[in-house]
Amino acid sequence: MKIDKPSTVGFPSLDANTSYQLWLAANCLQRAFRKGLVPLRLTFVQFFVLAAVSRITAEQEASSQAEVCRFCDMDANMISQVVKAMAAKGLLIRSESRTDRRVFNLTLTPVGETLLIAAHERMLPISASFFAPLGERRLELTEMLRRVLAAQER
Repeated sequence: MKIDKPSTVGFPSLDANTSYQLWLAANCLQRAFRKGLVPLRLTFVQFFVLAAVSRITAEQEASSQAEVCRFCDMDANMISQVVKAMAAKGLLIRSESRTDRRVFNLTLTPVGETLLIAAHERMLPISASFFAPLGERRLELTEMLRRVLAAQER
């Protein structure tokens, strides 16, 4: 029995497919970040949760779990599990809101702040190296990605 090759009608070469290339680049960057975080015993998601809590609380008194979900664009159940694990590790404090018992506010502990600083210092050279081939055009890529994301939020 002869098996035909799958049809590629209507699909451009993957080399020219923006979605595929973005997928590969994002996965490559995440692998590099994950590798950089291993010595700190921190996951990529935990790093972003720490960064989100830090950013949000720099602008207001407290950050809620829901705000962290929106900031990271992650699933609420996933964030909830990650936050509970991080609280158990002493990286952040998860406390009930004084005004709404359904809301949990998050704040970094001193250990969480120190770990975030160490992680950020590890991420900077990884990011710089990854985007080095773009040179000054890195800012153009950032702006294009912002426009794509903004259009999705309408």
